[in-house]
Amino acid sequence: MTVILIGFMGVGKTTIAQALAAEFQLSQLDNDQFLCQREQQTIAQLFQLYGEVGFRQRELQACRAAIQQAPQVLALGGGIIESATSREFLQQQANVLWLQSDFATCWQRIQTTTSRPLVQSLQESGLADRFQKRQKWYHQVATDVMDIGQQSPLDLATQIYQKYFK
Repeated sequence: MTVILIGFMGVGKTTIAQALAAEFQLSQLDNDQFLCQREQQTIAQLFQLYGEVGFRQRELQACRAAIQQAPQVLALGGGIIESATSREFLQQQANVLWLQSDFATCWQRIQTTTSRPLVQSLQESGLADRFQKRQKWYHQVATDVMDIGQQSPLDLATQIYQKYFK
């Protein structure tokens, strides 16, 4: 069984997946890292080479391949749900957990990063618009929702473990 973590950038998908792996000895895979290894490029390079649409196509291809490897936890990039094809694919998956947060929390975590192309190009107001637009899509594909609130990654990982793996 694979639990797929979705949610906006900065919500903590990768960190929580890593906490699940470390604390509960679960196998985990981060789709962005997997994609970069497959393509031998960074996310920023992929955006530059293929644009956002081409990047999203490659992101879905990586996701399909990652699921074939059957990790117990798969953390997806926050924008994978931009593509209707990706949303359709995710709706066919059994355990898609939306890690939900408010925009202010996500923005606080991502505003100083230089590795996220959309942070650089859209800035805060553009990202806030993306955040709002994506809410309905996260809701559409999620089989479950967890509000991260002010909980630590370990607390969230423990809740996920107890719900899906115990």
